[in-house]
Amino acid sequence: MKRVKFACLSQTIHFELNEKLPHQEAVRQARESLLRYKRELDQKQVPYVVDGESALEDGTPVLEIRKQYNQYKVGSYLD
Repeated sequence: MKRVKFACLSQTIHFELNEKLPHQEAVRQARESLLRYKRELDQKQVPYVVDGESALEDGTPVLEIRKQYNQYKVGSYLD
Protein backbone atom coordinates (compact mmCIF):
# COMPACT_ATOMS: atom_id res chain seq x y z
CA MET A 1 0.00 0.00 0.00
CA LYS A 2 1.19 3.56 -0.78
CA ARG A 3 0.33 6.78 0.95
CA VAL A 4 1.26 10.32 -0.06
CA LYS A 5 2.96 11.98 2.90
CA PHE A 6 3.87 15.32 1.32
CA ALA A 7 2.94 16.97 -1.97
CA CYS A 8 3.71 20.21 -3.74
CA LEU A 9 2.75 21.52 -7.16
CA SER A 10 5.31 23.45 -9.20
CA GLN A 11 3.80 25.64 -11.92
CA THR A 12 4.86 28.17 -14.51
CA ILE A 13 1.81 30.28 -15.30
CA HIS A 14 1.63 32.61 -18.31
CA PHE A 15 -1.09 35.24 -17.96
CA GLU A 16 -2.07 35.74 -21.59
CA LEU A 17 -3.28 38.90 -23.31
CA ASN A 18 -6.89 39.49 -24.23
CA GLU A 19 -6.71 39.79 -28.02
CA LYS A 20 -9.84 41.97 -28.13
CA LEU A 21 -8.27 44.83 -26.14
CA PRO A 22 -5.62 47.38 -27.12
CA HIS A 23 -2.15 46.12 -26.21
CA GLN A 24 -1.49 48.37 -23.19
CA GLU A 25 -4.92 47.68 -21.72
CA ALA A 26 -4.46 43.93 -22.27
CA VAL A 27 -1.07 44.01 -20.50
CA ARG A 28 -2.58 45.94 -17.58
CA GLN A 29 -5.40 43.40 -17.35
CA ALA A 30 -2.93 40.48 -17.42
CA ARG A 31 -0.93 42.05 -14.57
CA GLU A 32 -4.14 42.52 -12.59
CA SER A 33 -4.95 38.84 -13.17
CA LEU A 34 -1.58 37.91 -11.68
CA LEU A 35 -2.22 40.03 -8.58
CA ARG A 36 -5.75 38.64 -8.26
CA TYR A 37 -4.40 35.07 -8.49
CA LYS A 38 -1.93 35.66 -5.64
CA ARG A 39 -4.60 37.45 -3.58
CA GLU A 40 -6.95 34.45 -4.02
CA LEU A 41 -4.22 32.08 -2.82
CA ASP A 42 -3.77 34.26 0.26
CA GLN A 43 -7.52 34.41 0.92
CA LYS A 44 -7.81 30.63 0.61
CA GLN A 45 -4.74 30.31 2.86
CA VAL A 46 -2.94 28.12 0.34
CA PRO A 47 0.75 27.89 1.26
CA TYR A 48 2.93 28.95 -1.68
CA VAL A 49 6.35 30.29 -2.62
CA VAL A 50 6.99 32.49 -5.65
CA ASP A 51 10.17 31.25 -7.33
CA GLY A 52 10.14 33.93 -10.00
CA GLU A 53 8.11 36.65 -11.65
CA SER A 54 9.01 37.95 -15.07
CA ALA A 55 7.50 39.45 -18.19
CA LEU A 56 7.74 38.24 -21.76
CA GLU A 57 8.73 40.56 -24.61
CA ASP A 58 5.08 41.50 -25.16
CA GLY A 59 4.74 42.54 -21.50
CA THR A 60 2.67 39.61 -20.29
CA PRO A 61 3.55 38.35 -16.81
CA VAL A 62 4.89 34.87 -16.09
CA LEU A 63 4.75 33.45 -12.57
CA GLU A 64 6.86 30.55 -11.33
CA ILE A 65 5.30 29.19 -8.16
CA ARG A 66 5.34 26.22 -5.80
CA LYS A 67 2.12 25.67 -3.88
CA GLN A 68 0.33 23.17 -1.72
CA TYR A 69 -1.39 20.40 -3.67
CA ASN A 70 -4.95 19.84 -2.47
CA GLN A 71 -4.79 19.54 1.30
CA TYR A 72 -1.61 17.44 1.51
CA LYS A 73 1.11 18.50 3.92
CA VAL A 74 3.96 20.25 2.12
CA GLY A 75 6.82 19.11 4.33
CA SER A 76 9.97 21.01 3.41
CA TYR A 77 8.95 21.66 -0.23
CA LEU A 78 8.20 25.32 0.42
CA ASP A 79 11.31 26.06 2.51
